[in-house]
Amino acid sequence: MGRDRLIKAARKVNIMRTALFSRLSLLLSMGALSVGAFAQSDTPPTVKVTVNPASIQASKPFEAVLSVTFADGLHAYQNPPSADTFIPVVVKVDGTTFSVVNVKYPKGTPTKVAGEDKPVNVYTGTIKIPVTLKAPAKIGSYDLKLAVNYQQCNEGSCYPPSSVDTKVTIKVAKATAKPVKKLVKGKSAGR
Repeated sequence: MGRDRLIKAARKVNIMRTALFSRLSLLLSMGALSVGAFAQSDTPPTVKVTVNPASIQASKPFEAVLSVTFADGLHAYQNPPSADTFIPVVVKVDGTTFSVVNVKYPKGTPTKVAGEDKPVNVYTGTIKIPVTLKAPAKIGSYDLKLAVNYQQCNEGSCYPPSSVDTKVTIKVAKATAKPVKKLVKGKSAGR
């Protein structure tokens, strides 16, 4: 009878060990899946910059256009934001070679977000941001480095604020003078 008890107890321990191992494996795999899902859901936006090379003259303003693409299911708050508590998309120049003259942030799409009674304006998909910059005084080749600061959110929560950088090498040319109308003494030009 002692041997039968030992066999029964060993079987019971083995069944419990197998059940415990199965549950532990399931919990570990669920944890890995949720960590993987969390890591994938905060995909940084992609940023591309387009500049018309012929338009860049020393000490003159020129325009660059940033194309910012947010991943499916993510949004960022428009600039200016719908409320002071939202962190909007902001474009900045990295360095002192170029300076920002003006940024024309697009209007966001009204969207219902968690925790807000009214829809707020957000950016989703791809947006284009025109930026007017001033070129340096010296002619030559320069790296124009731009940073896009943002806070992304999904339908239920927001991720910590972050930034994505982009750069493009551009050539700054000598500024061309505008033609001046000549005046003839005593007569205006064009008569």
